[in-house]
Amino acid sequence: NPAYHLQLIRNAEKYSDLIYSLPDQAGLQLKPYYHIQVPVAIEKFVYAIPENKIPKVVHAPSVPFKKGTDIIEATLEKLKEEGVAFELITVRNMPNHELLQLLTEADVLVDEIVYNGPGALSFEGMLSGCAVATRYIEESPEVFRPPVWSINAENIYEKLKQLLTDVDLRKRLAEEGRNYAIANNAADHVVEGIL
Repeated sequence: NPAYHLQLIRNAEKYSDLIYSLPDQAGLQLKPYYHIQVPVAIEKFVYAIPENKIPKVVHAPSVPFKKGTDIIEATLEKLKEEGVAFELITVRNMPNHELLQLLTEADVLVDEIVYNGPGALSFEGMLSGCAVATRYIEESPEVFRPPVWSINAENIYEKLKQLLTDVDLRKRLAEEGRNYAIANNAADHVVEGIL
């Protein structure tokens, strides 16, 4: 119900001292907002760039239809049929500590193509040493320019093919991703900014 959501937004604007949001979620707002950074406990991650000879690709949708899993898996299957070498590991409902171990061993995390990211899973991938492919608004404000490989339903085939066949690109994204997440997403840093 649009009227209900609009009323929630107007109440937030009327009574809040600070509003944190995202460009694609703030279209009905009249007042400006601060860009929210996803807070992550960075100390719990083991960082490794495995540089597997055959890249390991992880897709871990909590809710597959919200991630575009059908398109992601069909695209990866097509690439595999065409001879692009990679090992796909698709998981669902895996405990977080097991997923973090899997991310440390992976080269690429393919997160989502429906909603705009990167979200919490993408940052977990960055902190673990993965090159991250996810939907991202490339015209995002200067405050939010994470080094992710921007994919969507229209470009996913070309972009994943390039990512899976370019070792230097994967390594650069993994290194820059970790540095970005440490600088911008450490929980104490995010909370300090809010306070």
